[in-house]
Order: sequence, then structure tokens, then C-alpha cells
Amino acid sequence: MWGNDANAFVASCNGNVQCIVQGAPAAIARVAGNLRDILQTLRTVAPDTELVVIGAYDVHLGAFALTGPIFRALKQAMSEAARSARATYVDPMPAFDADDGTALCTYTLLCRDGDAHPSDAGYAVLADLAEAALD
Repeated sequence: MWGNDANAFVASCNGNVQCIVQGAPAAIARVAGNLRDILQTLRTVAPDTELVVIGAYDVHLGAFALTGPIFRALKQAMSEAARSARATYVDPMPAFDADDGTALCTYTLLCRDGDAHPSDAGYAVLADLAEAALD
């Protein structure tokens, strides 16, 4: 969910970094609000189900100084939305966001295909994180 929202927001700024920095708080609030609504609906129809929210990771190699604070704010907002619905939040950033890009190239298709989605290895890491959160 967050990735499509983030891509649409960034595209709306047409490459204007100031627009991205200034608009990020409102965009993050929209993502968190949508996530909270979805989780509350799930909680209503399945009150005893264990819900796990896997957070965002930053794929902007070479721009972490700029994007890092935005993704930390997104992570915080997603975590709070999860907590509001008694869901467990899992943070993939420590595994995915090594400063040198090695983890991103291993755990996403970014370096191979220009695609920020997880690779098979990345999905395995996300599954392991979710499983650990449920134990």
C-alpha cells in the first residue's frame, strides 16, 4: 500500500525536491489514515486475528540523507496505525537499508531491473520478520 501512495505523491511533485519535503507530512498522514481504516475494518470482521503490518523501506540509493527522515516518519506513522488496531508492526528497514546498497540490491529487484519490489530473497526476509513477530 505505502509504495503506490509514495510513488503517486512523488510523481505529483514532478521532481521538485522542495515539494516532496514540504508535502511529505501530509502524504504520510494520508497513508497512515488509510492504513488505520483498513486495519480497523479487518479488526472489526476478525477481532481475534493476529495482524502483522510490514513497514516501508527506502530504495533511494545515494539520497538517504534526504529520504531517510521522510521514511523514518512514515515508519513511525505506520507503526502507530498498526498499534491503534492491535496489530504488530514489523520494521524491514534495518535489513533492507544498508548505506552501501548491498542489501537493497540483494533484497529488491532495484539493481537488476530498476524495480523496488522485493526479490525472492527479500520476500524470504519479510516472511522471516513476520514469522518472528508472530512467535
